[in-house]
Amino acid sequence: MTKRADSLCPPCGEGGAAGFTPAALLCAQKAIASTIRKDEKALATLGAKQPQGTAQQSRVARQLRVLTLAAAFIGHALGESPRPACTAPDLAEAADLLSALTRQVQSILPKFKAGTPQHTLARRRVQAFQIAQALIGRAQTEAQ
Repeated sequence: MTKRADSLCPPCGEGGAAGFTPAALLCAQKAIASTIRKDEKALATLGAKQPQGTAQQSRVARQLRVLTLAAAFIGHALGESPRPACTAPDLAEAADLLSALTRQVQSILPKFKAGTPQHTLARRRVQAFQIAQALIGRAQTEAQ
């Protein structure tokens, strides 16, 4: 019997020093890395097709900065890297954008049939964004 793709990543569960299981953090790290690669490709494509400095390019570049920060916080929670150095405005921007990204992906999730690769990818991204939001939220609380 083969495993369903949905069963490969555990749900966000309490555990570990960061409040999430190591398996959930690894799954989130993988989903964030995938989103970063997608955005890097999009930025390269936009750079080739449009003049520099368009609103679309700025949006994708901002998203890349936030996702990179999210990946750094997840890496820190896993004990792979030191806590990322960032300012309170960086944390606020990251929290706002991750919240917006979560809503955006959640809004398209019902369009995908359960069990399809698209549905699984979207569900994992939502979970990853929520974990990153929680980690960044904790950093905001600690910074106050």
